[in-house]
Order: sequence, then structure tokens, then C-alpha cells
Amino acid sequence: MNKKIILIDYENIQKVEELERIKDFDIKIIVGNSQNKIPFELVKKLQRFGESVSWLQVPGQGSNALDFLLHII
Repeated sequence: MNKKIILIDYENIQKVEELERIKDFDIKIIVGNSQNKIPFELVKKLQRFGESVSWLQVPGQGSNALDFLLHII
């Protein structure tokens, strides 16, 4: 069985608690090249998901750069 992947633009993470409803998915949080500071509280909240959550830093910059990348994927 193939595991499903959810791609989330880092700028759109508002409520980590909503991710708890997601079962049997891997969650990839996509971070732009210039976003090099992740709030500690966010990282701490996401740790409870273990290996189901991972981070992808991509070479996108500027307004909506990650939205265009996600559209291509």
C-alpha cells in the first residue's frame, strides 16, 4: 500500500492541532529558501507527529513562490 503525502506551504500553517485528524499520511512542510527561522513552539508542537512530518527547503523566493511550486508538483 502506498502512503499518501500531504504537502503544506509553511506560510499556511496556522493550527497544528488540525493535523491530528490526519491519519496514515506523511506530511511534508515546504519552506522557502529565505525562510530560515522556524518558531520553536511550532517545531515543538510538530514533534509529536514523529517521522510522519518532515521539512523540505526549496529554492523558491518572493510572493507566492511556493504556491507556484506546489502547483507544478
